[in-house]
Amino acid sequence: GVNCVGQKTQTSGLQEAVNYVENNGGGLVFIKSGTYPIVGSVASVNITQGNIKIKGESKYSTVITNPSQTIFNVTASNVEISDLTLENAGQYFILTQPASSGQVLEHLYYHDLNIIGGNSIGTGQFMFIDPYASTTLGAVDFKHVLLENIYINTEGKTGGNEILDFINMQPFNFRVKNVYINNSSGPALEAGLYGGELMFENLMIEAGVIILGASNNPVYIAFDGLRPPPYISSTVGMVQIQLAQNLSTNGYMPI
Repeated sequence: GVNCVGQKTQTSGLQEAVNYVENNGGGLVFIKSGTYPIVGSVASVNITQGNIKIKGESKYSTVITNPSQTIFNVTASNVEISDLTLENAGQYFILTQPASSGQVLEHLYYHDLNIIGGNSIGTGQFMFIDPYASTTLGAVDFKHVLLENIYINTEGKTGGNEILDFINMQPFNFRVKNVYINNSSGPALEAGLYGGELMFENLMIEAGVIILGASNNPVYIAFDGLRPPPYISSTVGMVQIQLAQNLSTNGYMPI
């Protein structure tokens, strides 16, 4: 593994650590307490080979910022990111997407994270998307994914956009567990699937609506322990679920 020591300015050090671990068969990048602004020539931390764990010393004391670009760009399988605060990303906090047509990303585990702030670049600053997605039923692109113990507070900085996005994808065994979202400036999350299954457990929405959409394929979306209870209303303090496209007739599972 590689240890990263906290410092006031972090340019290429994080990317070099990731490259070293990936090029040596995988392992751990441990980031000690400190603030790590990603500046200079490195636009973001790119994870392209996988088999890697990126772990901070504490999600309260290990802080990564990137005021102009994406913090983590993940295009590989077998990736774990944990115990970090990601703050004030200029684009995406974590962008996870296949790098090529037909690629399946699997065994992704993002947990014990604080996501703070936001921007107005557009939809979903914490995003899973398949830019090469097929609408053919069964064309799975994400498998065995778990987002767990994540606190998200955008501080009203998303410019009317959602913060958490699952777009143009057919996931299998994709779970979101123990996640808190406060996005007073836009929707909390949006899921637009071409098929597959997406499961939420113990999701707490302080502010922001939920938007669900699907293609003509069967889609399974389940909520267990959504708080506060959902209403078809935009009243403050209630969760409004908006059904887009054909989701209500294609496998949507009522709460």
